[in-house]
Amino acid sequence: MSPPDLRWTPNSLAKLPDFCLGSADASQAECHAQDQRDSAPQVRGEIQSRANRRRDRCFQRRRQQLRSTRPPERPELAAAGGSGRERPGEGLLFRQAAPREEYAQPEGASKYTYAEASWTQSLPDWIASHIRTFEFLLATPDLLVPDNLKSAIKRACRYEPEATSTYEDRARHYSTAMLPARPFSPRDKAAVEMSVLVCQRWILARLRNRQFFLLTELNIAISELLVNLNSRPFKKLPGSRASVFEAIDRPAMKPLPPTRYEYAEWVKARPGVDYHVEVERHYYSVPHALVGQKMMVRVTATAIECLFKGRRVAAHARSYLPGKHTTLPEHMPESHRRHLEWTPGRLLNWGQKIATSTRSVVQWQLENRPHPEQGYRACLGLLNLAKTSGEDRLEAACRRALSIGSPTRKRIIAILEAKLDQHPDLFPAADTAAPTASLTHTNVRGADYFRSNNPTATPSTADGNDEACLSNLLLIH
Repeated sequence: MSPPDLRWTPNSLAKLPDFCLGSADASQAECHAQDQRDSAPQVRGEIQSRANRRRDRCFQRRRQQLRSTRPPERPELAAAGGSGRERPGEGLLFRQAAPREEYAQPEGASKYTYAEASWTQSLPDWIASHIRTFEFLLATPDLLVPDNLKSAIKRACRYEPEATSTYEDRARHYSTAMLPARPFSPRDKAAVEMSVLVCQRWILARLRNRQFFLLTELNIAISELLVNLNSRPFKKLPGSRASVFEAIDRPAMKPLPPTRYEYAEWVKARPGVDYHVEVERHYYSVPHALVGQKMMVRVTATAIECLFKGRRVAAHARSYLPGKHTTLPEHMPESHRRHLEWTPGRLLNWGQKIATSTRSVVQWQLENRPHPEQGYRACLGLLNLAKTSGEDRLEAACRRALSIGSPTRKRIIAILEAKLDQHPDLFPAADTAAPTASLTHTNVRGADYFRSNNPTATPSTADGNDEACLSNLLLIH
């Protein structure tokens, strides 16, 4: 026989054998254990009832909060959303990938519905769906209640939700306010949830056995069934979605803006020391005073806008050439702008304005330099000589420099300092100025002499004295 278990438990007295207790103690312990067994269900029932009452009170408070904070249904209110989960076609057959998102938007009091299929819920598809919705309605609502998807809401918050820059830009263009649904509160947009259900039953279910090859073809089929859906009469109310929309919703909505919204993305940028910001490997100029400042860049398919503290400071036509620059002269510093104004055509026109010899020197400077910037500097140096010495002396000095075959700035300065430009009789200039003048002399043999087969050929004595030349050579040696 095993020994009894003497460990203490709440019912241990009832488990003790009789020989461990006296007769009175045994009967008292048995009565106490029976009382505990009888009162246990009652205690459990009281605890459960208290928990149920506490839960009911929480549900009542929650319902009161929803009634106080949920926006009422009114004509100028619209809700926008999707199916909430990815649906690969809903039974629709496609030759390529099937659309994975459904978009639906009902209007305030009438529940007038617009629906379409899209490939994704990314920002471009989401904005394009809104644009087509407003064009379908031919009006814009005062207030829009969207989902908290990442394409629309950057940071979901119960009190101060933060929308993306593109979504806010779209709302400003159509003069529409946004009130996103609270996180995990689908009742805030119950109209769109019901519209998605109705579209799935009355549109997608009727298209489940059809085969589509293009997204446009699918949306055309959806639009045909959408007309039937909006024109179906109500069961308990007079009229239909379309008739109630024309009677109540449309008069309370705003007209469309004159221009369609152009999709734009916003990026942060900081101009470098060259006062340019980079957008997709292309560089656009901003005012040079904003170097190093943080700014927002609005990027569309055709234009680039740079905004600093909410004010537009630069606008450019968009270019898709990588590594290139788009620069406006008014964005450059004064020194850079003056340097930019000097072009080869302008320098040549300035030289021609003085005379032909000056223009020939300018052309020589531009053509005989390793880099065009070096020629610009030399021509600007000639411009300074025209200011200090006068245009007439500069023209004479250029003519003399061309006649001796050295049209450099140093040679022209030497001629002006020696005042040789004022003595044309000493060095008569040629009738036709040339950058390089050929020198002829009896002692200058030329390159043809070394290519001759007779290296001991006797030089010509037509214009020179050979004996004098030989005597000079003997004296030198």
